[in-house]
Amino acid sequence: MLTAAAVVLVYGHSLDVPWYLDDIPRIVRNEAVHLVSPAPAAIGDVLLASTGSDRPGETWYRGPLADVTFALNWYFCRDDAPGYHLVNTALHTVNSWLLFLTIAGLLESGRFRDRYAFCSRDIALLAAVLWALHPIQTQAVVQVVQRETLLCAMFQLLGFLAFLRGRGAEAAGERFFCYAACAAVYLLALGSSGTAVSFPVTLLLMGAACREAAKRGRKTGGLAAGLVCAVLVFSTAYVLLDGNLSGIFEGYRHRPFTLRQRLMTQPRVLFFYVSELFLPWADRFSVVHDIRPSLSLFTPWTTLPSSAGLLLVAVLAEGHVLLDD
Repeated sequence: MLTAAAVVLVYGHSLDVPWYLDDIPRIVRNEAVHLVSPAPAAIGDVLLASTGSDRPGETWYRGPLADVTFALNWYFCRDDAPGYHLVNTALHTVNSWLLFLTIAGLLESGRFRDRYAFCSRDIALLAAVLWALHPIQTQAVVQVVQRETLLCAMFQLLGFLAFLRGRGAEAAGERFFCYAACAAVYLLALGSSGTAVSFPVTLLLMGAACREAAKRGRKTGGLAAGLVCAVLVFSTAYVLLDGNLSGIFEGYRHRPFTLRQRLMTQPRVLFFYVSELFLPWADRFSVVHDIRPSLSLFTPWTTLPSSAGLLLVAVLAEGHVLLDD
């Protein structure tokens, strides 16, 4: 209740925010989501429709489940923006609660149980409130089309909870059900936003982090590995259904940077986002950031330190896990 009250207090004024940027072509001008009937067939048409861009010759197909929610919003609210903002704020509140449950569940399982179980709820509450109210969440909550991000986060958090429940289950049937539910909500996360492709890797890291005794690790390791393989297959299928793999590379013909340059730039971008968590100044939050692509490991000079920093974090994290074992 405390988190929900804080979210409403902070984001309540967002109901007055008008349509802007991608909200207009994605919802206001997009007849595919202008639902006139809540019949299952009409909703199915929205689910399969391709969302168009306001630029001639450009189209995208992102977040079909988010499009369904936009269509339902349109049916009840038409182009009245406050109704859409209300749904976004509600989703953010739900996500805050799910994050609280996920952190508490993680601290009460495996290697963390003896160390943090007695204060797990306090830590989880503090983390959830800080996450819910941090300024970095503003765009995801206030811009209507970012609902795909909110939905994606919600389904991934549900997946984390199912995974943790499965790890702690003693009965084989319960473990199977939890892992199956985890895979199912992963598909829903993919249907909300393509950013969910990182979910299997996150599960793998979570499983390694909360592993307790070596015997228990072997007991659940096979199931966890099977789940990761399954969701990786689903990820590949999602990409293939959305188009062929060669399209990933063809898109860079029209961009001012190559795929290699983009990959080298990502460590710098990641550290920039992390810095926003600790330095949440208003002028550092923007829809567009002036981040130039990395042309090599030495241009700009921050490319190599950023890449080395990510590698160091991974090595230290793995070393911590091995030492605890």
